[in-house]
Parts: sequence; C-alpha cells; structure tokens
Amino acid sequence: MLKNIVTECLTQTESVGCKSAAFPVLGTGGCAFTPDAAAQAMIGAMMEYYCRNPNSNLVDVKIVVYNTDDNNWKSLQEELRKKTLPGLLPGKPAKNRNLATALGAGDDGKALSADLRGNAVLKGYLVLKNTTIRVISGDLSEHRADVLVNSAYRFTGGPLDKGMVSRALLMRAGQSIANEIRAKIAKDEHPDNGIWETKAGNLEADFIFHINTRHTETGSAEVDFENLIVSCLQRCHNQERGSSIAFPAIATGVLKRSKKIMAKTILEAVEKYIQHNPRTRVRVVDLVIYEEEMSKEFVSFLKKSPTWDKRFKPVKYLVDKLKGKKVPGADGNVEDTLRVKIYAGSLKEVEQCEMELDYRLEELITTEMWSKKATYEKRDKKCISGLTKEQISILEREADKLNVRVEVNRAAKDLKIQGIADQVQAMSDHVAAMLADVYDEFMKKELDKHLAKGIEWKYSENGGEWIKFDGDTNKLLEEEYCKDSIGSCSYLSCDGRVTVDFAKWEGVDIDGDEFLLTRVDVNQPKVPLSWAHPVEEFRLVSLKPSDSEYKTVEMELRKTVKAEIKEIKRVQNMNLYEHYILLRDQTSKKLKRSRDVETVPLWHGTDEVTAMKIVEGKFDRGYSGKNASVYGQGCYFAKNASYSAKSIYSAPNTDDEKIILQCRVITGDWCRGEQNMPAAPCKPNSNIQFDSVVNDMNDPTIFAVFHDAAAYPEYIIKFKILK
Repeated sequence: MLKNIVTECLTQTESVGCKSAAFPVLGTGGCAFTPDAAAQAMIGAMMEYYCRNPNSNLVDVKIVVYNTDDNNWKSLQEELRKKTLPGLLPGKPAKNRNLATALGAGDDGKALSADLRGNAVLKGYLVLKNTTIRVISGDLSEHRADVLVNSAYRFTGGPLDKGMVSRALLMRAGQSIANEIRAKIAKDEHPDNGIWETKAGNLEADFIFHINTRHTETGSAEVDFENLIVSCLQRCHNQERGSSIAFPAIATGVLKRSKKIMAKTILEAVEKYIQHNPRTRVRVVDLVIYEEEMSKEFVSFLKKSPTWDKRFKPVKYLVDKLKGKKVPGADGNVEDTLRVKIYAGSLKEVEQCEMELDYRLEELITTEMWSKKATYEKRDKKCISGLTKEQISILEREADKLNVRVEVNRAAKDLKIQGIADQVQAMSDHVAAMLADVYDEFMKKELDKHLAKGIEWKYSENGGEWIKFDGDTNKLLEEEYCKDSIGSCSYLSCDGRVTVDFAKWEGVDIDGDEFLLTRVDVNQPKVPLSWAHPVEEFRLVSLKPSDSEYKTVEMELRKTVKAEIKEIKRVQNMNLYEHYILLRDQTSKKLKRSRDVETVPLWHGTDEVTAMKIVEGKFDRGYSGKNASVYGQGCYFAKNASYSAKSIYSAPNTDDEKIILQCRVITGDWCRGEQNMPAAPCKPNSNIQFDSVVNDMNDPTIFAVFHDAAAYPEYIIKFKILK
C-alpha cells in the first residue's frame, strides 16, 4: 500500500511540472508500520520509480525526519545503504542522485556519508558558507557526483592514456568516452581553459571534466593547478553542470608531485573559490583519495583551515588519558576497555565530536602490517611462514608485556602489530630480531647443504681460463647467491672492492675491469660423457673409423658432400666448452625455453692454421671479412656442409686436402643480417639483441653469431673432394 501511495505521489508531482517533492515518514503513526517496513516501502518505491523513469525531471526528492526520531532515521539510512550498493536493484540504477543527496542533506548533518559507495570512507569534512568540502578515502570511478574531474596528463593521444585514475575511469565509463574524445581530436577541438568536457558513460555522474596537467610541468605548478581547480568549479556553476563535483589527488601520480603540497594547493583553491562565490550552485566538493595514507595529508590540511571547528578540547583530554594508560572502572579495578558517552546540543555536534575523536585515536593507534614495511623482502616471507608455534608464543608473550596485539598469518606470510605507536615500534624490533635469527638458522642449513654438495665458484678474465675463488670468497658468494640468485653483492678482496651480478653472471673489480662468473657443482658431470679421460684443458682425440661416433659425423658430412675422409678428431677444449655451456644456459633462461636455443650440426670451412687457432682458443670475430661479411661482421656457419666445403672457405693444401669443422652454435632468436653489420640488432621495442642473423628468415641456410663463445667446434675433419 505504501509503495503505491509513494509511486502515485511522484507521478502526480511530475505530471504537473514540479521538480521537487518532500515526504514525511509515512505509515508509522496510526497505520502502525514499523520503521523498517516504512523505510523499505518508501525507498523501494522511489528507486523503482527512477529505474523506470531514468530521464525524470523530478530532481529533488526528500524524506523529512523529525530531528529526535532516531528509529525512523536509522531505518531509512540502513535501507538507503542497501539500495545504493551495486547489484541489488534490477537493471541499471537511475543517474539521478538527488534521492541519496536529499536524505543526507538535512541541517543536522546526520548522513554526511550516506551516499558513499562500495568501500569509500568519509575521513573528514568542513562546511564553508553553503558548501560542504569532504575528504573521502575511496575509488573515484565508483563515486557518485554530478561532475567527476580527471587529471589528464596530455590531450594529444586522448586524456585517458596515462595514470591509474584515468584508466579506471575509462574502463568503468565504457567505450563511449573514448569515442567522444576521438571525435574532439578529429575536429581539432582545443580544451576550454584547460578543461575538456565529456559525458560520463556508465559512471555514477553526468559529466567528466578532463583537466590538462601537462602544461604544469614547468613554471609555478601550484598556481597553474589552483587556476585549473577554480576553473572546474566555475564551469560547474556557470554551465549548470550540477551541485556536486569530485576531484582526485591531482598530479600525485604520473607527475609525482608532493602529496603535502598538492593537498594544500587543492584545498586552498577550493576554499578561495567558495569565499569569493558564497552563492555558488556547487554545494558539495569531494576530494576522493585512493590511498589511505594520502587521505591523512588532506585531512591534516583541512584541520588547519581557519574555519575548522575548535570546540572539542575535551577530546584532547580523553586521548591524553588513553596514552599508554589503563582506565579505572566503576568498581575501581583497571579495565582494558574505555566506555565513552557523548552529550551535545544536537546530533550534528555529536557526529562532529565522534569524527574528531576518530581523528585523534587514528593518530594515536598504529597498525603495522609487516608486508607494508619498506624493508620487507623475500627473506621475510620465508621466515614468517617458517615460524614455529613456540616462536609465535614467544612473540605473543612479548606483545602482552608491551600491551599490543600481534597476529601471525603464516599462510599469507605476513604479520600485524597494533597498539600505541611507541609500543608498536618496540614490538617491531622484537619481531625483526626473531626473524633475523630464523633467517640466520635457515641460511646456515642451506649453506651447509650446498657446500656439502661441493659448489665451486670460478671467474674468467678476457676469455681466459676459469680460475677458482679462494675458500672464504667461495663461501661468501654461495651464501649471497642462496639469498637472491638474481641479485648482486660486493666484497673486499686484497686488491679492493669487487662487485658481482648474479643475474648477468658478471663482475667488476675496483679498476673497472670486468670478468665472467660461473658456479660449478663438482658432483655433476662437467663435460660430455663421450670425452676421453683423463680430461685435460685441451686435447684432440682421433676417432677410429669403426667408432659409432666417427660414423655419425661421417654420415652428416656425406649428406651434402662427396668426400674421402682422411681424419676425424674430437675437440676437447675445457675452457671453450664451459664458456659455451654458460652462454647457452643464459640464453635459454633469457628466452624462457630450453629447446631450439642451439642448432646442431652447423659447418665452418677454414684452413689448417686457422682451424688450430679456433680449436685451441675460440672462434674469433677478428677473422670476419676474411672470406665474407655479407650478413654482418660475425662468425659464419652453414646448414649444409657442401657450402662450407667450397674452396673459397675451405682452402685445399698441397695434397688437395681440406678442413671443415662440425659445430654446435647458439642461434636462439634470429633476424635477417645486413652487409657489415657490427652486431646483432635489438628486437623491436626492446633493448634486447637478437642472438644471431641469417640469410633467409623462412629457410635459413647461413647463420652468423657475434659472440665468440656462441659456437663450439666439436669435430675437426680432414677430407678430399671426390670427383
């Protein structure tokens, strides 16, 4: 019955051209409806009406509650909160926000936060002239206001191309906003006083003011921002865009302006506008701050306003009594809980006192999440998850002594400390000490385990042989590597400080000289199982024609070459092989794959003298151009042995015998090479180079690499071409 009455009243009011209506709380008198039932019926009827009539001209609807009628007020407030949460009403809610605004607009200030959505929280407010300035911790893209302000970094590519707030607004608003922006760009439309206005799409607003902040990168940024903020307020008033406007924490994202300076700038600009325009149509100015900590900066400056209410001296006394002290109860015993009753001349004063008390207590009570500390590292996660029940009990007993609360969440690898700031700091020190002990014990076990396996660290200078570190340095490097396998560390050697980078497997000494680094598990095979023993630094091993290894190499050569094989030798070069394997593993890690990193076999034709230089030392790009450099100044290899066997590459000796090397080559990701290219080019939009270049992207038959360790000559073959 009540719903029908409300619906009919709204229909009749709009039919005669009226734009506002005011209702009492219907049905709670003679009809004996409960406050909850009346609230549900009235607000439900109003919501349904606006859902059916989204373009209604009825823009101001109030439910007027007598200022001592707390039961009806609480029921209406709770029902409104339910109805304004997303998803509880069928279809899209009406864009008209005046219903919620009217319920919260009474002179007693009861519902200053009744219209907030989702997880938004009112942190502070100030009433100046006829305008309320609110600081709200929340998400601007979920906020309700007639106008939302978007701090846009630039307009050239559209104002929503940078910044967390811009991306959130665009995502929630929908494609229509992007289309409207493109249309403005196509028309070469310029911002009006730094403001580009669009509709709000799916947002709970009518308009978005996109303000151009890029021109504030030079000069007096604060003055520019102040003018932009005032321009937004003037436009909202002059163009009749509505009575409420919401700003984000302008310029604290992409432009990285100081939070304190911008809080001061924004609030002073708003206050300046209101003081000079006391009859403005803008009745609500919201500062919606996404970060909880940043909202405190805005509240801090809000409280410095000359108009801030200073009538709450008793609150300071109350807070002072709470600092580190327990309060006597009625029976004289000490209690942990303080019961507070607030008496005031009006409900507005009660709410203001509650808020002031919240501010003071928020400053007093500290909550420290360990994962939010600047010093929080991977090691903390490991240590917290590894705390034993006994260790947690020790922390809890210490917390009781300090009168703080500590909660350990091993699954989330986090812990929380809550209490008075000084005691929280003391407890934090205890926790840090325990985690350090846990980590030291863990590292000792890990280090002992690794060293028991026989880990050796080695270095190589200028492509020379691998040299072992001394015992103390070996232990230090292993310990630091176990802490962070992609980090870095430094240590003092007899020649000065040395820095190593585990991610790059490189180091640099005090003189700036670089060296390669490797970590060797001595219990793992370091060389191919086919290598002859004893394994020496360098050795050529002649294969017998009856060996299966000989036959495999012979078969590969004769796939494309008609040859009489004179000799096949296996190349066993420990230093060259270790460099090759190290680069192969690093390339595999970089490309995030283990397959298709190397191409086997590839062929390299040369003469006897050069062949011995290669197998005893390495492939040297200094030979580039000796035979060809069509695809760059690298070392060349062919897919087909017949290509490398040509006399221009494999020059015959006086007995018409030629030399060819069968090789393993790290080809990784490749691109097409070009004449005299000094190195492989970088990948598109990246600083990472290709690993090799080729003659044909679709069917490569020639490969060139630019790293001397990117190829290993497995076999040296002496042969004659059969005619």
